[in-house]
Amino acid sequence: MTRRAQQRSALAAARALAQWLGDEARLEPVDVPLALQPAEHCFGTCPVRVEQWLPSTYPGAPPVLQWRTIDAGQLYLTDHRFAVAGRSWVDIWFGQIRLSECDPEALLLHVAGTAPLRLVTEPAPYWFVMFRWLAYRELVQPPPLD
Repeated sequence: MTRRAQQRSALAAARALAQWLGDEARLEPVDVPLALQPAEHCFGTCPVRVEQWLPSTYPGAPPVLQWRTIDAGQLYLTDHRFAVAGRSWVDIWFGQIRLSECDPEALLLHVAGTAPLRLVTEPAPYWFVMFRWLAYRELVQPPPLD
């Protein structure tokens, strides 16, 4: 499958999820080995690469901001946070997210107190729709593929 076909498939999955949620469907929690807070439930898990907008560190060159991989592992999406089990543990609580966007490859999160983060996963638009529903009870449609 070509990259373009994969992106179209991801957008179709996200649109189908948004339609399903709009029809008042209920997401069912999944069992995971993650320690959850009281009244917290997990609704999905997938592989993820975490990137952060950081300066390059080339000797003798001026720093240039770029996306740099800071971790990779398994993403758990709960009704309170993104949890990443990788080389280290990363919790991104919804209350700390100030802005969220999505492109065909990743969720872009601006989190209080840190440089922007990208959660690179497949299908990113699907996980974005689910995140916005769980965090804000907001139905969003993924952007069209140009």
